[in-house]
Amino acid sequence: LKEKSGGMFLLKEGTLYPILYRMEDDGLVVSRWSEPKGKEVSKKYYRLAQEGQDTLAGLKGLWEVFSRTVDGILAGQAGRKRGGECRRRKSGGKRMSTELMTGFIIWLAGGGLLTAVGIGAFFSKKEVGFFCNVKPLPMRDVKAYNRAVGKLFIGYGIVFAVLGLPMLAGQNSGLIVISVLGVVAESIGAMAVYILAIQKKYEKK
Repeated sequence: LKEKSGGMFLLKEGTLYPILYRMEDDGLVVSRWSEPKGKEVSKKYYRLAQEGQDTLAGLKGLWEVFSRTVDGILAGQAGRKRGGECRRRKSGGKRMSTELMTGFIIWLAGGGLLTAVGIGAFFSKKEVGFFCNVKPLPMRDVKAYNRAVGKLFIGYGIVFAVLGLPMLAGQNSGLIVISVLGVVAESIGAMAVYILAIQKKYEKK
């Protein structure tokens, strides 16, 4: 992981093995011990179970959607910069402010955080709550419940990121209202889905 990520991800044993144990308990991976040869110490090897492969395929699909969305946003921003350069050469148009770009990046980070919470829900052994500081009710199928909540958070994060696009129009643009009202509507919709669909379906009666 360290080599493939170019040193970006450095997982210590204290972080990695609890994740593997949890994934094994959830049936996502299976393990085996190697036969020691001579003075060698037996080693434990992990591989994805079929359920783990199915889960990975689903997560990869969600990540590809999120990645394409962010790439599209950045590509659009590059196009705006090129267009701005042409306008500056012709009429000395305005440059997008640093504050505006910083705000947009922070907005994207918020969407990424929500998506990360959703991905983490897939690997949680306990019920993942949707509301801050509110303990979730006991669920009859924790694994299925957490996956449903995970998908909700991931979708929430992707839509949240997309709703930041109007910010690129400028601080004085009326399009910023779309971002604000969009997030309000999205949040209400997400809460409704959680309470009326997910919680209602999985809570213990």
